Amino acid sequence: MLTLDLTRDANDIWDRIRRGYGMPDLDSDLVAEQQLFYLNRPSFLKQVFLRGGRYLYYIVDELERRGMPTELALLPMVESSYNPLAYSRAHASGLWQFIPSTGRHYNLTQDTWVDERRDVIASTNAALDYLQTIYEMHGDWHLALASYNWGEGSVGRALQRNRDA
Repeated sequence: MLTLDLTRDANDIWDRIRRGYGMPDLDSDLVAEQQLFYLNRPSFLKQVFLRGGRYLYYIVDELERRGMPTELALLPMVESSYNPLAYSRAHASGLWQFIPSTGRHYNLTQDTWVDERRDVIASTNAALDYLQTIYEMHGDWHLALASYNWGEGSVGRALQRNRDA
């Protein structure tokens, strides 16, 4: 089991991320499967975190400033492998993989000349605003992450079906 000495200053960005963990662990077969997926790919993780190192300090600074769980700094690893130029078949773009409509809703300019979904600072601020909004909607970080990925409407309908069952 990993323990942290919280009486000393953080040595590096990873110490800061671990110290700011605020989400309860999820213990499930799916989580274990995903952990194995990443643990069995150390060269991939090294490459991704090398790329992400350019952005992690800003992301963690913003999360700490807003009082949000710092493990959210790892979301762009899953969304885009910390690639600000990533583009999906669903037209999601950037580090945080905003679809066009959500990007517009969070005032990210998208035109012939500029796509702020690919701007690390603008998209990080928008992503954290969005995560705060959906956290306030659900009161649960896991549901906020599910909503981030699948949409608030889809998660809301699933919750309603579960309540009605």
